[in-house]
Amino acid sequence: MNILFVSKELIAADLSYQLKKEGCNVKLFIETNDDKDCFNGMVNKTEDWTKELKWVGKNGLIVFDDVGYGEIKDNLRKEGYLVVGSSGDGDSLELDREYGQDVLKSCGVIVNADFETKLFTIRSAMSYIKKHKGVWVLKKNNNHDDALTYVGSAKDGSDVISILKNYKSLWI
Repeated sequence: MNILFVSKELIAADLSYQLKKEGCNVKLFIETNDDKDCFNGMVNKTEDWTKELKWVGKNGLIVFDDVGYGEIKDNLRKEGYLVVGSSGDGDSLELDREYGQDVLKSCGVIVNADFETKLFTIRSAMSYIKKHKGVWVLKKNNNHDDALTYVGSAKDGSDVISILKNYKSLWI
């Protein structure tokens, strides 16, 4: 079977190698420049995954291992390709915290107010945390960069405020 992996950050690269060892024909596309040299000599790679659609064919499998390709995956499915990975709606659930909370509530999931997502600017978040001392989790909306995610531990929220100040100085 032909399997095409489309990866931003090599989340499933090991799976591509394992499937190759099991006898599948595998090609790997790596989007991030810093990771392009990874898996050299282990898995066949491609610089342009879209040029491999004919190779993978409608009987092959296309594996997307990260969010951000939702609409592309939806379109490929409409064209008859077998696609593993989320969808446009899945991307929205992952990247838009408020939307995800609304979907959960509409399905009858009780969301504890203490764990509810709140949207802020950096300034309003710092003000809110100063007034509502506690342990906070910081995750930038519409972004899947783990570097912008922080799980606090200071009971007064001072660690999260420090991170927010850093984000503000870097114009994040």
